[in-house]
Amino acid sequence: MKKYYYFLFLLASFITNGQENIFFSEYAEGSSNNKYLEIYNNSDQTIDLTEYAFPNVSNAPTTVGEYEYWNTFDAGSTIEPYGIFVIAHPSADETILAEADMTSFVYFSNGDDGFKLVHGTEDSFTVLDEIGDWQGDPGSGWDVAGISQGTKDHTLVRKSSVQNGNTWANSAGTNADDSEWIVYDQNTWTYLGAHEIDTLSISDNEILDMMVYPNPVDGNYVTILSPVEGLKEIQVFTVTGRKVMDTAINGNTLDVSSFNSGFYMLKVTINGQSKISKVVVR
Repeated sequence: MKKYYYFLFLLASFITNGQENIFFSEYAEGSSNNKYLEIYNNSDQTIDLTEYAFPNVSNAPTTVGEYEYWNTFDAGSTIEPYGIFVIAHPSADETILAEADMTSFVYFSNGDDGFKLVHGTEDSFTVLDEIGDWQGDPGSGWDVAGISQGTKDHTLVRKSSVQNGNTWANSAGTNADDSEWIVYDQNTWTYLGAHEIDTLSISDNEILDMMVYPNPVDGNYVTILSPVEGLKEIQVFTVTGRKVMDTAINGNTLDVSSFNSGFYMLKVTINGQSKISKVVVR
């Protein structure tokens, strides 16, 4: 089923093209059977979900770190590029069912059942993303974004800044700022059927006659020179599209001492004019 989706702008092809990257974008532990999982495809590839699964445990796992139930997608299930796929309880509210791609699964979480999104087989798989974990009994649910037992009686929506899956320990966070999730009241379905994600625009790569040096960067600073005067608004992204810096400088020197070695996309905006440059940090 083709789903409606939002993405702010499409990142240049060398950043996202060719990468199969799916993750949980929404989770609902609603009243009665109003439960669902939403998965987002952050790539330009149509993905065959028969190669994937969403195994889970019920409450405390029988064996710590191992799944109890191997859950597969219906035959023929796919996610379109930058689209979403919704797994919903067959007795959910009509609003939910209207967005559902799969309704054959009924054993959703009551807040304390950990799910993982994986690629592979029952005997050999790679974990792509997690909601909850398989490490023990969480009580009534896991804390999320500083909300006690946030996985129970709430809807979780992935922040638009998130570009890929993560471990639960890292994505849950300890407060609203460091969590990858926004926690909404139970039976909030406003965001179901669409997922917003932050990326760059190809059209931004046009305007400024700007110099960035040294490049590659061997030290802690990079110099940005432009004939256009004004405050430099700076965003830096990894090649997978993850934003690692969002700042502004009045001068020409940018501190990159916190960056790991690798390739980055540097977007500089001055007076509404923007240019993207590739920068290598050694």
